[in-house]
Amino acid sequence: MVHQVSDNIGKRLHAIRTGKNLCLRALASQAGVSSAMICMIENGKVNPSTGVLLALARALQVTPVDLLGDEVNREAESASDRQLATDELHEAPNTRLIRAVDRQPLYKSGGVSWFSLASFNGSEFMEISLERLAATAQDSHPGVETCTVLAGQLLVTVNEKATLLNLGDSLTFPSTIEHTLSNPGETTARILWIHKFE
Repeated sequence: MVHQVSDNIGKRLHAIRTGKNLCLRALASQAGVSSAMICMIENGKVNPSTGVLLALARALQVTPVDLLGDEVNREAESASDRQLATDELHEAPNTRLIRAVDRQPLYKSGGVSWFSLASFNGSEFMEISLERLAATAQDSHPGVETCTVLAGQLLVTVNEKATLLNLGDSLTFPSTIEHTLSNPGETTARILWIHKFE
C-alpha cells in the first residue's frame, strides 16, 4: 500500500506544478532542487527524500501531505468520518480526527515510517517511527525542526555533531543544515517531529 502512495507522488507533483503554471526550471529554482530531479520524481523514477519533499511543498505553497496525497488513507478517513459523525467533534470548525487504527504511513523506506498528524499555521506535525538501527538522511531545506522522543532513542546528527536523545528529550535546529536521524537503540524509536516552514 505504501508503494502505491509513493508512486503517486510524481503525478501529484506534476498536477500541482502545472496547475500553478510553473515550468520545471521555475520550480527547481524556487525549491533549490535540480530540474532533472523533479522530472525523475514526476515520472515515477525516484521518490523524493523528506528534505526534497519539504522544499517542493514550500515552493509550491502546499503541505507535504498535499504532495503525498495519501489515497491509501482516504478509505481510513472515510471510516474516521463515519465515526466522527457520532462524536461531538463534528460541530467544531477546522477539526480533523485521525484515529490510531486508521493511520497509515505517508512514506516508508528502510525501516523509517512517516505519519502525518496535522498541518497547522505553517507547521507540519508528524510521527516518525525508526526500527532498530534504521537511519535516514535529510537534505537541507528552509525552516526549523523540533523533535521529541516518545519511545526509544534517537541519534540526531546536525552539522556533523551527533546528539543522543532519550525518552522525553527534545532538540530544535534550523533545517537549513543537513541532518541525519538514526536509532541506535534495541527497540523501535517513536518521534514527534514538527517542521515549521519559514
